[in-house]
Amino acid sequence: MATSWSPDIAVPGSRLAPLIRTGQSSDTYYLEACIREPTVSQRRRSTRTQLPLSRDRTSRSGMRRMQLAFVIVSSLVICGMLGAAVVTISPEDLFGSTDSPDDGDAENFEDPNQGVIGEQQTVVASQPDDVEETLLLANLLGNSGRLGEAIPMYERAIDLAPDDAGVRLAFARALADGGMSADAELQFVKALELDSNNQEAHYYLAELYRAWTPPREAEAVVHYQRAAEIDPTTLISERATTQLASFGIASPTGSPAPATPPPA
Repeated sequence: MATSWSPDIAVPGSRLAPLIRTGQSSDTYYLEACIREPTVSQRRRSTRTQLPLSRDRTSRSGMRRMQLAFVIVSSLVICGMLGAAVVTISPEDLFGSTDSPDDGDAENFEDPNQGVIGEQQTVVASQPDDVEETLLLANLLGNSGRLGEAIPMYERAIDLAPDDAGVRLAFARALADGGMSADAELQFVKALELDSNNQEAHYYLAELYRAWTPPREAEAVVHYQRAAEIDPTTLISERATTQLASFGIASPTGSPAPATPPPA
């Protein structure tokens, strides 16, 4: 039978006898490591009270069972201590709870425009017939992602100035940014009915058509061309020319189209 060697095993508060070279199994090696090394007085008492061979074997068998029980209990205790030491870090520990309201989180995510919006609401309340103040409040709300509150303000501004293409254009852009494509198209068209040479209305309507699902490219090209030719000196015209070049269409003004950057 194979034999093995093992170093001394140290246990706090006691000194265990080293493993000895025997022909016993590896489990027995481990159990014998748990036997305390006898002292001199213990050896003497053992010599005087040595049991007969049969009783000695029985005693050894019982001792081994006790040792096995001791090893099992010790292992359970150690595992329990290790388990108690494990620390679990949850997403809530790192980022805070996403379910319960937190004053700190609410402060961090507070709308930075809230103060300005509050002041403008006060102004509009005191001057309800001022179209410019009403339109400013509508734009502030729309740019803050509060389209539901902005729409009534835009509608009030339209009631105050039904022939103002600029009001319709602002309303159309807010609707487009909010994903309300059909309503945005209606307001762009009304703005162009009021001012057919409104360069921004043509350009942003072209952008709306290009982003449509599926894209309405033919209609987009028409309005890009109009935006490019109304006033070639503006930034809007330059942008429209760039968009036309992406379709492979030359600038309607006769100036060379900007080079299309190579794909990344």
